Amino acid sequence: MDMVPDGGGACPCAVLTEPFTRCQILNSLDHVCWETLYGSVGSAIRDKVIPDPEADWWPVRVGDRRDVGLVIRQWVEDDRPPERKRLANQLAGSAAWRRTIKRIGHLHERGAVNEGPASDAFIARALRASRLPDTPSTVRYLRAIIAGKNGDLPAAGLLVTTLAFVRVMTPPDGSTPIGGWHPPHGVAVTGLLDLTTAEMWQRAGSAAHSHRRWLAARRPPDLGRLRGVGYYFLADRRAQWRARPGTAGSPFEGKPEQFSYLKEAIRSLDEPLKQSATTPIEKWSLTHPADLRWHLSEFFETVQKRVDGRCERAKRHRPSEPGWRREARREIAKRLPPEQAKAIFPTPIVGR
Repeated sequence: MDMVPDGGGACPCAVLTEPFTRCQILNSLDHVCWETLYGSVGSAIRDKVIPDPEADWWPVRVGDRRDVGLVIRQWVEDDRPPERKRLANQLAGSAAWRRTIKRIGHLHERGAVNEGPASDAFIARALRASRLPDTPSTVRYLRAIIAGKNGDLPAAGLLVTTLAFVRVMTPPDGSTPIGGWHPPHGVAVTGLLDLTTAEMWQRAGSAAHSHRRWLAARRPPDLGRLRGVGYYFLADRRAQWRARPGTAGSPFEGKPEQFSYLKEAIRSLDEPLKQSATTPIEKWSLTHPADLRWHLSEFFETVQKRVDGRCERAKRHRPSEPGWRREARREIAKRLPPEQAKAIFPTPIVGR
């Protein structure tokens, strides 16, 4: 399937049609053209990143029954000069490296390997087949050796590949297609694991995150917005905030005791008061029934202020517990003598 962009060099976004290394490139692009979409998918098919659909059409359907509309590939290379020099010395003593140079040099003399992305991709595949680094710096280093020049030193690296999915529909009248991004998008990090470092993995993660931010701020060119396209419910920031563990009202987790009015009130019933060594239940058992409601109101206000203060310090929402004071009164009435319990509920309670 031939999907090489027409006049891709005329637009800065054409750099996305091939793997790139500079992290500033993506942030400098404020749009993406049709030719770039076609070219990035075409080069990904050429490099066996996605399967060839054996049809001249775009986007490309992949295994999970979604369509790939853009492929972003970014290399993260080891940029430490001492490590590059060490790798060059190791390659010089490798028989596989010498065989690859001889093979590519022979093809270059015959004109089968020239300058250009297609030849670079062929050299990278040859390096991978020999279990050698296939980074852009290593490809340029091999070309320089064949040409008898001094070029960039080789480098180990990781390739961050982002598959941007789209959903496109063509109106019945055959007019301009409508659609947009169809998240969640896919990402993969590939490379020679034995040559990677922790710093390289951190940079690869940062590159993948920059791909996500860039896609969230852009959309395919000249496409309208289908309802629901571009929205992924698991990535919704408001939904993530509401579903945090321990958040009040979260359907996925109960309220911890320290952030619940009712649980805090029940716990405080057996806790000695600061003014004396007696508990609230022991104090209220000796209280005149006429004064008991006032003492309970003061107790509930203290519990509420205590829990609200914990929520504020923990930066949490205040718990939503309608009727918690009524439930606390029920528990208190069970522990008090009948005379005081009758003062709390002067009439029988039916239901809740």
